[in-house]
Amino acid sequence: MTLPTPTEAPPTFNGQKVAVVGLGIEGRDAVTFLQREGSEIVRVDRNPERADRDQDDLGILDEVDGIIASQGVHYQQPLLAEADRRGVPVYGPTQIFLERCPAPVLGITGSAGKTTTTTLVHLMLQAAGVPCQLGGNIGRGLLAQLPDLSATDTVVAELSHTQLLRTTRSPRTAAITNITPNHLDQFSWEEYQELKYRIVEHQSPSDTVVLPFNDELAAAASARTEADQRWFGIGAPGMPWYCAMRSSDGKILHNDRPLMSVEEIKLPGEHNLLNALAALAIVADLVPDDVAIDVLRNFSGVPHRLELIAEIECVRF
Repeated sequence: MTLPTPTEAPPTFNGQKVAVVGLGIEGRDAVTFLQREGSEIVRVDRNPERADRDQDDLGILDEVDGIIASQGVHYQQPLLAEADRRGVPVYGPTQIFLERCPAPVLGITGSAGKTTTTTLVHLMLQAAGVPCQLGGNIGRGLLAQLPDLSATDTVVAELSHTQLLRTTRSPRTAAITNITPNHLDQFSWEEYQELKYRIVEHQSPSDTVVLPFNDELAAAASARTEADQRWFGIGAPGMPWYCAMRSSDGKILHNDRPLMSVEEIKLPGEHNLLNALAALAIVADLVPDDVAIDVLRNFSGVPHRLELIAEIECVRF
């Protein structure tokens, strides 16, 4: 398979007829965005109760100026594949958002841990009084937030590999928590890695990339970006500058300065320790250490994930 070539969006969709393919959270968000733009909208979905047309209706391509494709619709779905073949523009919501967003974006991706890391970053910014908005793959669309954003805000965006499929822009700060085999029913292993790397590929030297030195594949993203590098992980990083790590005595450090003990973090497991370290590295220039530490001490996890229900006779449930 060959991944599709991303397409830059027009300055405005006003007066254009645009099909929105896939009407989940991201698709409905795109509909709201296009309504504000003054577009004529064709809603396309498998569910006839919320759609104007079905995804198999190729006649749509004779009527529209372009398509916004939700991440949940595979790029080889017949309508999207035929649009690419005919040259009908197919835009990704993340691409449009990154083009239009006036605020700096902290973008976080990874095979695991990105929701917890994104949530921690958002909580840390809020605790520090930084005006911020949360969105992306975490359950809240980004496009409809555009009218409420200004240059003084900060956007925290969880970005999946499929949200990065049609992007030619990168977040101001881009983080990869890890890269492990995932979603191989939809993409080859090589394609999946390439999609993860897209989060950094369009950064400039004034941007920042945050990577784990314990994960060889994620660390390899450093060769694909001109951005300033920050590293997080467990043990000695073996590189000249890093933001947070766990030392041999169980301390979490920020540039060799002890911040807290690992035992103070409520989140269980080494994977959550890495999520905490990633969050500290991402907010290093935005949130005072004491504020970030207080969030880590009180954060018990994302709802419906790995939650401590009770402890009975030294057994945790």
